[in-house]
Amino acid sequence: GRVVTFQSGELPSAVLRGFTLQNGLTANGGGIFCTGGSSPSLYDLIITNITVTNGGAGVHCFSGSNPRLENIKIINNSATGGSGRGGGLCCKINSNPILVNVLISDNTATQEGGGMFCNNSDPSFVNVTVSRNVSAIADGGGLFISTNSNVNLLNTIIANNNSNDIEFSSTGDTSMITLLYSNIDGGQDSIEINDNGTITWGDGNIDVDPRFIDSENSNYHLLASSMLINAGHPDSTDSDGTRADIGAYPYLTDNTEPVWYINTAGNDIAGTGTSVNPFASIQAGINFSSDADSVTVAAGTYVENIDFNGKNIVVVGANRETTIIDGNQSGSVVKFISGEDSTAVLMGFTITNGTAASGGGIHLDQSSPSLYDLTVSQNTASSTGGGIYCYDQSSPILKNSSVVNNSAGQHAGGIRCWNDSNMKLENVVIANNTASQFGGGMHCRNNSSPTLMNVTIINNNADVFGGGIYLRSDSNPIVVNSIVWGNIPQNIYFRDGESSPGNITFSYSDLQGGQDSIVTNDNGTVTWGDGNIDVDPNFTDPENDDFTLAWGSECINAGDPSITDPDGSWSDMGAYNFDLNAMGLMTGNVIINEIMFDPDGSDSKREYFELYNHEELPVWMMGWSFVDGGSNVQTVNDPNVIARPQDVSVFARDDDPEDNGGFTPDFVYGGFTFSNSGEELSLFNPAEFGTETIDFVDFSDDTQFPIDAADNAGMELIDPALDNSEGSNWGGSVDTEMLDYGSGTPGASN
Repeated sequence: GRVVTFQSGELPSAVLRGFTLQNGLTANGGGIFCTGGSSPSLYDLIITNITVTNGGAGVHCFSGSNPRLENIKIINNSATGGSGRGGGLCCKINSNPILVNVLISDNTATQEGGGMFCNNSDPSFVNVTVSRNVSAIADGGGLFISTNSNVNLLNTIIANNNSNDIEFSSTGDTSMITLLYSNIDGGQDSIEINDNGTITWGDGNIDVDPRFIDSENSNYHLLASSMLINAGHPDSTDSDGTRADIGAYPYLTDNTEPVWYINTAGNDIAGTGTSVNPFASIQAGINFSSDADSVTVAAGTYVENIDFNGKNIVVVGANRETTIIDGNQSGSVVKFISGEDSTAVLMGFTITNGTAASGGGIHLDQSSPSLYDLTVSQNTASSTGGGIYCYDQSSPILKNSSVVNNSAGQHAGGIRCWNDSNMKLENVVIANNTASQFGGGMHCRNNSSPTLMNVTIINNNADVFGGGIYLRSDSNPIVVNSIVWGNIPQNIYFRDGESSPGNITFSYSDLQGGQDSIVTNDNGTVTWGDGNIDVDPNFTDPENDDFTLAWGSECINAGDPSITDPDGSWSDMGAYNFDLNAMGLMTGNVIINEIMFDPDGSDSKREYFELYNHEELPVWMMGWSFVDGGSNVQTVNDPNVIARPQDVSVFARDDDPEDNGGFTPDFVYGGFTFSNSGEELSLFNPAEFGTETIDFVDFSDDTQFPIDAADNAGMELIDPALDNSEGSNWGGSVDTEMLDYGSGTPGASN
């Protein structure tokens, strides 16, 4: 027979609480039958293993009955026979139950509505889970709605029901359903309306895997990594005070701090995100975070795909060498697709093994987060943006990162910028990426104008055009202090035939082949600024992907002089700053090569001397010192003074070409002036080497050295290879008209 009956108009003050109701067998409502306008309060019940031969095996609400069901499980019940409808629940004839924190699962019906059958009734679901219910005739495995019913869902899961989750009857009066902040398997399009239903699809609805702990064994609690955590209506809260979850069972935490801890040894079933009880997944930390919170991730490999879900939070790994997010080839590894801004930070990770149509590594859509200290590698996009995909006004900052060894089935093996996406890159390597069509390293389209500051783009490949950078549709990148080298088939390529051609601006950068190597197809313009060069960058070990600059690279201190590196010197070109301080002070075979001791006129500002470096590598002159015949020791304190190999460096009294005669020196000194009749000049290496005298010239004897000021204002070695202590190896600085006053060759060969 029936287990419980309410048939005499019971009010909400009639309460049934704290029971398991089982083994009922009747025609309708084998667990609980409410009829005749009965509206009791039903709390903390398990209704299971009930069988009926008609409708509503677990609970049947009939004829104006409006019970409240809260914290209830309706599981493993069956409606059988030719009229077996509503295996879990049945509402008929103006019955409007309210369900709160209810699980309806694993119920079956031989006809419509495996989970629930609704006829001419208006039930309300709040934090309800309807899952794994079955309609034998495939009509509304989760929920079947008929004849002027109006169903409301809030914070509810309808998922994994057989064979469809929600279906409207094709006959009778039209019905409707309203959904807010609910997770519907297959989304709105999955609802079978049969031309007889209306859907009001409100805010906050999603379609994701609920990530139950173990639905196969009837555990429908959420893992901490579930995207349903804190995804309910923003005005509703769980008992821990956090924003409500979606579904019957909230995941509660006792962490009240703004920091969430993640560890591979953590737990997504019982973890709370504290330092002593961390979560096991990064997504769990994101789920529980609020804006301005941070997620601290311990070293380890995390096999997951994460979504910032619109939260402007900071997610930080221990470091990118040891903290890895492995996308398991099951989608983009990281998503920013909900309007995240620059206060959303991802830092200190390797992003790898992602596979998606667009953005195998990182996918951005209308979002502009800050991406720091990342390695984005071994990701694949079947369409575009193997490493990073920036779409529709996505303008992230990418800094101190590498985008390497990614691939795309069509375009942009490394990075794609599309539709007003103006990415900012600083100290970034884009290397060894491949695209089957265009843009091996980078592809820019539709008014996307990234800024590349200290970027190295090397060894990228496109099967058709634009191995390094491919440009189309009014895209206008700016390239500063960067290296573009060794990309196949072209380093930079503008698409032919565009109605809105773009422009690329280059300054203080090293481009293989120089300006003429840029393929414009008469459809793009090049703004070729100051300081560009075309020389081998001289990387440390490019064959093993070490793209740091080797000492001797002409890219060191060759960047924009208005920008300084951390070592205090002028900026370098490329992604990696060469740290002169870490290299340490140097000694070397540097000699005095020319001395302008008595320029024409009486202005000592025109005095200078010239050094020649015999070494095969540059010599950093920081800490070197020199002195005239007196005691006026001068020390080089400018980190930008580098004596280039087999080349000269000029040390002068003044750096203003208007005053010194018309040249730009490498170092400016004060403290002494040369005697017009000759004297001594000594050169010392840095004190840490014992202040050794590296070179000394005594040119006070006019019988040995050409110091007759009437004929020559200065003197220079005839050949830098000669012994400069022998006066016969010196000659007068020839009158070349190089300077305003007619004699001297500062910076020129002897």
